Amino acid sequence: MILARTDLPTSQMKLSNVQEENFATNLVLPIGEIGTFTVTRGWNSVDVKLRGKDFRFVNAHLEDDVVPIQAAQAAELLAGPVNIDTSVILVGDFNSPANRPGSPSYNLLVGAGLDDAWTASHPGEPGYTYGNDPDLLNSEPLTLDPQRIDLVLHRGDVTTRSMDRAGEELVDRTPSGLWPSDHAGVVATLGIHIRPADANAYSLDALFGAISNSDLAEHAHAQTSSSSRVKGLPIETIDLLFAAVAQDD
Repeated sequence: MILARTDLPTSQMKLSNVQEENFATNLVLPIGEIGTFTVTRGWNSVDVKLRGKDFRFVNAHLEDDVVPIQAAQAAELLAGPVNIDTSVILVGDFNSPANRPGSPSYNLLVGAGLDDAWTASHPGEPGYTYGNDPDLLNSEPLTLDPQRIDLVLHRGDVTTRSMDRAGEELVDRTPSGLWPSDHAGVVATLGIHIRPADANAYSLDALFGAISNSDLAEHAHAQTSSSSRVKGLPIETIDLLFAAVAQDD
């Protein structure tokens, strides 16, 4: 399931091309002499235009028990919804431990150029997201074969700003001692189409520190009048910054 905000006008966020498919490769289990049962897994996606910037958001759930089937499903993601020219964010329960060597599905995804938001924001930390007992009554969090299998991956003009887990603290349990799930949740803040910092640009602290409040706007226009940029910042940015500060003061 993908949930999106509804409080923004379409000029700021527009959703389109909603897709939902089951994987072509799924686990098929025999059921005695009756026949078979297929454990269906799949993905859904939506294309997003956020303040004029495009990306695709994909959510997926891969097979748990059979690694070759799981890897085939990961390959389907790469050949299908992730195979686009625009930026992409891929999230879900991948059932492929990122904290262990020899995880074919995880290695396949990151090998295709997808960046791991947890690795970027918490290098060297295990960040387990799975491992509560089936009855959810374990006294400490995520102690049953702990793994990091709930991932936020991205490729293209996307950067990780922060990431955290949810539901893995002792205070998150119910009064009767139940954990919210056998998994911990994950929450990530990502930057979409963030312009890289210019090494020649002033930091905001340096920029504002050099200018007294009394001649703020005058100094800003004097600096920008002879050039379209001030140390890497465009005129309209400088004007807007100083106008905002002048109004605040």
